[in-house]
Amino acid sequence: MTNKKIALVLSGGGARGAYEAGILSYLREKIWPDRHGFAIHSGTSAGAINSCYLAASAHEPKVQGKRLRQVWEKLQSADIYRGDFAAVTRFLMRATTYGASHLFGFVPLVKKWGNDVKPFQGLLDTSPFIPFLKRTIAFEKIHKNIHEGFVDAIAIATTNAGSGKMELFIDKKESCVYTGAYRVHMGPIEWPHPFASAAVPLIFPPVRIGAYFYVDGSIRQNTPMSPAVQLGADKILIIGLTFKPSKETSGKYSFKEPNAYPSFTHLAGKLLNALFLDHIDYDLEQMTRINRVIEWSENLYGEKYLGDLNQMLKREGIQGDIANRGLKKIEAHPLFPSEDFGQMATEKLLRLSRTKKKISPVERFFLKFLEVDPNADLDLLSYLLFDPEYLGSLIEIGYRDCRAHENELAKFLT
Repeated sequence: MTNKKIALVLSGGGARGAYEAGILSYLREKIWPDRHGFAIHSGTSAGAINSCYLAASAHEPKVQGKRLRQVWEKLQSADIYRGDFAAVTRFLMRATTYGASHLFGFVPLVKKWGNDVKPFQGLLDTSPFIPFLKRTIAFEKIHKNIHEGFVDAIAIATTNAGSGKMELFIDKKESCVYTGAYRVHMGPIEWPHPFASAAVPLIFPPVRIGAYFYVDGSIRQNTPMSPAVQLGADKILIIGLTFKPSKETSGKYSFKEPNAYPSFTHLAGKLLNALFLDHIDYDLEQMTRINRVIEWSENLYGEKYLGDLNQMLKREGIQGDIANRGLKKIEAHPLFPSEDFGQMATEKLLRLSRTKKKISPVERFFLKFLEVDPNADLDLLSYLLFDPEYLGSLIEIGYRDCRAHENELAKFLT
């Protein structure tokens, strides 16, 4: 086994997080069953939730993958947001009261909502999400596992709703030094942190932590590789949630008919795609360039070059993220879905539209309110469709994709 510090970086993507569970299930059961797991966990949104679960169960390496998969297999929309008629009524009353009072200048009408709570908090009431997180993840065990050495650090990425900048909530052991420039809050990870990291703007309400409100960390960094690097990772396994078409098909467009006027749902789906836009390709390219420069320099100046350079940085008192942690080569292994989750969600909606009994009142309302066309490109659904059948399909794809890369993953991790 390698003595290098291995980090796991998990992307955000709402319901798409089930894909990560599929990969991790196969990885922990078939490829890497006996190690305590990853030294560093870094996640955003759904990836933050999965990161917390893994850090909390790091003392049980042989079963954590299977149990994480079971969490996603049993997950339903009722665990994330309220779907009854009362939720629809509250949304309509809140939106109508807030809109009318501001439109006609009757600001006192909304005073009853208080100074901190705005009438329009989000499209969905996510109050069930809190008890789901509390009963699913043993948050107190995250800090315990760090203290006992099963985990070195965990980083949860969020976006400060006021400043629009990324902020990190990190719990780590004392010897693990963070060298980055992002604003960091050190301390035990609790349920509000992944709750805030998964709060998709406009759809989920912002989450208050201390004096500030936070929303989805994916706004700034959907695949938070930087925190893993800044916490000292030597190797990084990255699980992305964005389908990357082959070179043969990417860039090719075929318009059989003129574009219809885009619906709200279509535009919202594209907005979420932009929100969860993966910059990981750029980060990996930069890492590859640095690794190549190090290799070229070692070939020119000898193997002692890197050690001598880092000693010089310390001697000269040079400050900065690279200087603080020392220059080194970092290996990365990315995994991305082999199938288009947006297309899968659209096909699932077509089946649900024929069996409306399975759709909650909230889902039925928004299907009408948001002008959902089952024949349209509905990327929005791939993030918000917490349907057991759909989630099960994503888990299976993740399981299958991990199996397809078993040999290279085994080599990378060992």
